Amino acid sequence: MFCTHCGTQVQDGAKFCNNCGAPISANTIQQQPQSAPVPPQRKIIYQEELSSGRQTAEQQAASARVPSKFDQTWRLVSGIISLCLSAFVLFQSCAAGIVTAIDKAEGDLSASAGLFVALLMIPGGIVSIATRHSSGKGGSIAIAVLFALAALIGFSFQGVYKDLIVWAAWCAVCAGIAVFSLFEK
Repeated sequence: MFCTHCGTQVQDGAKFCNNCGAPISANTIQQQPQSAPVPPQRKIIYQEELSSGRQTAEQQAASARVPSKFDQTWRLVSGIISLCLSAFVLFQSCAAGIVTAIDKAEGDLSASAGLFVALLMIPGGIVSIATRHSSGKGGSIAIAVLFALAALIGFSFQGVYKDLIVWAAWCAVCAGIAVFSLFEK
């Protein structure tokens, strides 16, 4: 017996095809296998096209999708640095929160701002690393928004936590490079 869906031979009494999982019933059993499905044809690029220097539309689209080496490198480096720094900023934010509580500094939001900066640096770093091979603008827009928001929060709410300016500046640099890569090419 053969499966009518994919043509694979099945054992007598089988309820499902072992290859494609299609249900086997008495009225769908076929004694002869169907011809195997034909794989989709690939476009053959002839030697004349390659030697003439003309590119096909598919080749042009593929070459347009490759991001620059600089773009790939800065996304990887900034992503790794941002992920590592976010852990450090989280610990510093906790320490700043303790100092704020001990000093009873009412209205100082720098520890909370540091927490938000660190929490925005994590997805910013992940998006930087994940989109380093993509030349679409979505990754750069997401990176710019995440890091710009982190920089805005850091610059706006620094107080007892003075190092927050440094981390906000890092986020501003990452956001600036992401915006620059949007307008590249």
